[in-house]
Amino acid sequence: MFLANALLDNAYYGEWTFPPFTFLKFNVLHSLSVFYGRNDWHYYLSQGLPLLLTSFLPMALYALYTSTRTLSTYSPAFQLAITVLGVIGMYSTIAHKEVRFLYPLLPMLHVLSAKTLQDLRWSTKTKNRILAGMILLNLPIAYYTSLVHQRGVVDVIEHLGNTSSEWKSVGFLMPCHSTPWRSSMKTTDADKEMWALTCEPPLDLPTEQRAAYVDEADEFYKNPRAFVERYIGERKRYAWPERLVAFESLGNIWGDGYEVCWKGFNSHWHDDWRRQGDVVVYCRRERDTGVV
Repeated sequence: MFLANALLDNAYYGEWTFPPFTFLKFNVLHSLSVFYGRNDWHYYLSQGLPLLLTSFLPMALYALYTSTRTLSTYSPAFQLAITVLGVIGMYSTIAHKEVRFLYPLLPMLHVLSAKTLQDLRWSTKTKNRILAGMILLNLPIAYYTSLVHQRGVVDVIEHLGNTSSEWKSVGFLMPCHSTPWRSSMKTTDADKEMWALTCEPPLDLPTEQRAAYVDEADEFYKNPRAFVERYIGERKRYAWPERLVAFESLGNIWGDGYEVCWKGFNSHWHDDWRRQGDVVVYCRRERDTGVV
């Protein structure tokens, strides 16, 4: 298996490499993932698992508890439970955490939950009612999180795609990776200029200099007006685009050279103050060649 993986990795990357070691080197040894955010050690327990499992959480936690108490280490349930706990424990040592990192564990958690529910000494009727209740409770949650919450960051890309004939350049003054970018835009025009705030980790900086490193997005949100004055304009890092995209919480920091031409609902609440409010598209006024 290792030989097959090595051959496939070599064919894909064009050189001999071992991705698991690269993962450990980037995230643990060099701790570069912290530049994408830092979370508490208990994030996966207090937020990750509840968000991933929703109504299945109580059954999954009980399944992990009962499965690790088995006397046989050869039990499939024990091995699945140890795998889940081991991965969560390892990921909890890394400063940067995301719910999506636990997605591969979801099938294991569902299998453990199903087995535990089946083993309970309850009537079949009671078990069916509990299962139906857990599924029905997930329906409104799935609807809200899939079709309502944070839909503006997707809708704005669709809007820009539908109006691509009206603009040639667009800038995104938003936190990194806020939108799906060109992946969901209904246009492949190569002449469309798009730029956004960046947040690449300092791969080439010496370790002693990384503590003082500030990426572009953080520099912008530290003082938005100063960033705009310093980096956006003629012969600067970014030229003034025909469209500017930002969250409503940012407000208008570029004067009257732009006007609101589209606004889309994004969320009722958000734990990141930078992403609060609707998503707004500002169109450059035709009479202006720059921004006052």
